Amino acid sequence: MSTTQRKRESISQEKIEQAKRMMKNLPTKQSSALSKQEAVQALKKEIMSLKNKGYDFSEIAEQLANAGIQISAATLKTYLRGPAKKKKAAAGDDGGDVDHHGRQMQILETQLSDVQIGDGNR
Repeated sequence: MSTTQRKRESISQEKIEQAKRMMKNLPTKQSSALSKQEAVQALKKEIMSLKNKGYDFSEIAEQLANAGIQISAATLKTYLRGPAKKKKAAAGDDGGDVDHHGRQMQILETQLSDVQIGDGNR
């Protein structure tokens, strides 16, 4: 009997409920790919070791590019210095957790505070 000729198999409500419970209890799947910021954090010890050996961020960024990780020296420096508190304080942010928009919202807030500071808070 071919697959097109097979009788449709009915699935009990019990099996559906069992599948729901099983799927609900599965852990979050971990991605093997990291964002640039996560990659910098994973390489932080090695990057700081190069800084201690006298390499600047441009030279380190070049070495990372040779390893297939394209990142600018400025971005590398930003990711290593941690959260920017000065600019957020100037924008009136209390430095709390980044909301659900994540990094993009943080970038926009920083840019907005730069504009406000630069134009005299018009």
